[in-house]
Amino acid sequence: MLAASQESNSDTQLSSFINIPAGTYTPNAGTIGYDFQSNVHLRTIGGAVTLDGNDEVLTVLKIETSSGRRSASIDNLIIENGHNVANTVIVYAGGLRIVNTDLTITNSVIRNNATRKGGSTAFGAEAGLSFDGSNHSITVKDTIFSNNSFTNLSGNTNLHGAGAFVVAQKCNFESVSFTNNVGYYLGGGLYSSCSQNLDIDQGTFTGNSLSHGLSKGGGLAIMSTSNITLNNIELSTNTAVYGSAIHFDGVGSSEITNSSIHQNNGSNAINSVAGSTINLENTSLHEPSNIIRARGNSTINLTHVTLSSGTIYSEDGTTTISFKNSILASADGLNCNLGGGDTITSLGYNVSADSSGDCAFTQTGDINSTGTTFASVIPANNGGQTSSIVLAPAQSAEALVPLSQCSSKDQRSFNRPLSGGDLNCDAGATEI
Repeated sequence: MLAASQESNSDTQLSSFINIPAGTYTPNAGTIGYDFQSNVHLRTIGGAVTLDGNDEVLTVLKIETSSGRRSASIDNLIIENGHNVANTVIVYAGGLRIVNTDLTITNSVIRNNATRKGGSTAFGAEAGLSFDGSNHSITVKDTIFSNNSFTNLSGNTNLHGAGAFVVAQKCNFESVSFTNNVGYYLGGGLYSSCSQNLDIDQGTFTGNSLSHGLSKGGGLAIMSTSNITLNNIELSTNTAVYGSAIHFDGVGSSEITNSSIHQNNGSNAINSVAGSTINLENTSLHEPSNIIRARGNSTINLTHVTLSSGTIYSEDGTTTISFKNSILASADGLNCNLGGGDTITSLGYNVSADSSGDCAFTQTGDINSTGTTFASVIPANNGGQTSSIVLAPAQSAEALVPLSQCSSKDQRSFNRPLSGGDLNCDAGATEI
């Protein structure tokens, strides 16, 4: 590998396709394990390749090209045990560092990389992946980010993205997993600032955590992004003070569909600030406290959503919230808690346990003061890509919604209604 990087760097204008035989490669102890300064495409022969930093290199693999449109790709690599303990002002990922190039990662694992940072002006400290390419794109498919961590010794809050830190123009993730990554301030699993779009299809964010007293985005922190699509996403048991599952800050339109958000640890699961718009559809929600905290001119729209436990909360009089074809099954009076001046609207066919207050609805098809019984209040495996909450038999939400008001599929991609002859579908995320 070392010889391959040296040969590749001899002409930084050419693309290098490097075939690596299956096995484990351990670089010499030092700053950078394998350092490429050209368009490089790393591919394996005969099975997976492990690049093992052995806790003796600051960054296991680095690819940094000169200005211009460049590209790199990584397939079937395991990148592990980078251990960046420098006490410089800027510290980057212990695992994989990418600068100024389009990147594609497939069938790979980035795990057990660690960063420790001291110094009062510290920033950086991405433990697993650091992608710095504001005019570039990143595509990640069939890849796992697990057990990456960083420790902050400085108290500075400019430390983000334990699993992955991404600043890019276009960001596309498919069939990815972020598990048990431990960070500090923003983005325990993934920190993303993708100016044009962020698309995640089939993503699992579980067990990620942040340690700062004002931390945000235990699973996922999304910053300054125009268009966001999160489809078939599972967010559970992540930890942060605000947005234990997801933190949105200054984003445009966000679509969360066919997803499950449950049992995260913090004051709220979804934290929305700075004019963010969030549309949730065909999604199951179960949280011990606040499901959503909205402020700063946020807009929240919920369609075919099942909320089995938790409260939708807003606080500063600038938030607009709407419900359609949804189930709010927390105890009476605990489904919504709006601040003065915030606006809540029913678009019809909701079932709410509330008898009065913000989530007692009065539009066509709305049913109030009515509890809902589920097969399980916690999302479970009921088919489909994500865990879901399904109705017990003979509930008010069953066959409540006229066909003209239904989405065509439920959270599991089952037809609405299940039977082609039915004229109504169920409220909530799933059909029975």
